[in-house]
Amino acid sequence: MEIEALRLIVLLSETLNFTQASDIAFMSQSTFSRKISQIENELGIRIFSRTTHDVSITAEGDLILPEIRKLISHYDSVVSRCRELGKSGLIPLRIAYTVYPYGLSFCMKTEKILSDNHAQVSASLSFVSFEDSERALLEGDIDGLVSVDGIPDRAEIGKIKLGPSRVYAVININDRLSECRSISLEDLKGRKIILSGRKIMPSLFAARKEYFEGKGIGSASIIEADSAKEAMMMASRGEGIPILNEEGHINTIDTLRPIPFISDMPELDFIFFWDICHETEQLREYIKAVIAASEAPGREEL
Repeated sequence: MEIEALRLIVLLSETLNFTQASDIAFMSQSTFSRKISQIENELGIRIFSRTTHDVSITAEGDLILPEIRKLISHYDSVVSRCRELGKSGLIPLRIAYTVYPYGLSFCMKTEKILSDNHAQVSASLSFVSFEDSERALLEGDIDGLVSVDGIPDRAEIGKIKLGPSRVYAVININDRLSECRSISLEDLKGRKIILSGRKIMPSLFAARKEYFEGKGIGSASIIEADSAKEAMMMASRGEGIPILNEEGHINTIDTLRPIPFISDMPELDFIFFWDICHETEQLREYIKAVIAASEAPGREEL
């Protein structure tokens, strides 16, 4: 099986939408669907469950997808490093991200600044799970990391805050609230609210839950979800209204609409981390590009 076939599996797992995924892959929807079925048949398991309106990940898919992502990440890293060695004898920086798509999009933005202003610096990008990110950084498997503020404060770890993201209430299009231009806390009174991220962002999850409870939203009205994907699927079934950051998968289900949520609720901060002990001149150039990409030139390290 070719590595590109596995990329299609990951692409569909991120979008949960055949139309969107096939557009990104520059394929017709029928061709894309056929390739997904061929891959599943070759693997001998069903990774996706399909209905007329929804696509979801099966229990087997939840188990195998992390392994597929690791395989792709390792492959990309090897190819990138070989190409750089062939060009100049230099091994590129290894930059990872834990949050999709924000982490990837920010790294790509940084890459553009690097190519414009720091031609001598190159970087290979990869995804790393939140659970493995701190270990990967401290053990030198990666040189830099775009993640949420979840790594404990350590003297040897440098960090730059990239700024908070916007927050949305994700509304089913059959709900009258889907026509609103923005939503406040008062609009959500009497509704079921879905909070996600209790595993990968436990401190933020707890702070947001405390916020809603402090504003009079009873705990019985708060539904907990492990991930943005799970929250989206619950919303598509009419089980509640997810509160998600723009980096959540908020545009992947046609029956849902993200509406800006106006509040003073704790926000999700994104951070660029690096190991100061292994800092190189090349990494320092990358850090300069990170600061520029965060649109906060001159922002000091935290």
